[in-house]
Amino acid sequence: MTLDEFEQNIDNIGRELLNLTPILTRIGNEMTAELRNAAPVDTGALQSSISLEVKPQEFGISMLDYGAFQNYGVKSYEGKGDNDDQDIPTGFATQKYQFGTGNYSQGGRPWGAYYSGLNAKRWFNINDMTNEVTYRLQNAINNMIQ
Repeated sequence: MTLDEFEQNIDNIGRELLNLTPILTRIGNEMTAELRNAAPVDTGALQSSISLEVKPQEFGISMLDYGAFQNYGVKSYEGKGDNDDQDIPTGFATQKYQFGTGNYSQGGRPWGAYYSGLNAKRWFNINDMTNEVTYRLQNAINNMIQ
């Protein structure tokens, strides 16, 4: 490889790194498919709601809110149910999710999970997903350089 070819390769890599959209789209699509396959299915609404948004330097995966409740659990009014605040990532929830904080004085009667809570089904782990995205991105960049 000549010096000119080497310089051209460095320039090309620099341009590709400025817009990671194609790599992030591929990785995001893979992670989204994996989440859909792991999601608990009753009606399929949660599974269908898992979607990807890609920007030039980042991507996000979203789902119906109750996906978090399924994963992390919800404490009942009396504190029953499998919900460990240690498992909830920083920034994901600012307070404990717990039933029994609503106003039932208008004739509504609490039911079901209000008393029993909702046990966590642990179908995704944010830290593991972050590590996996980092690993895949590093591999993609390494392949680009070689």
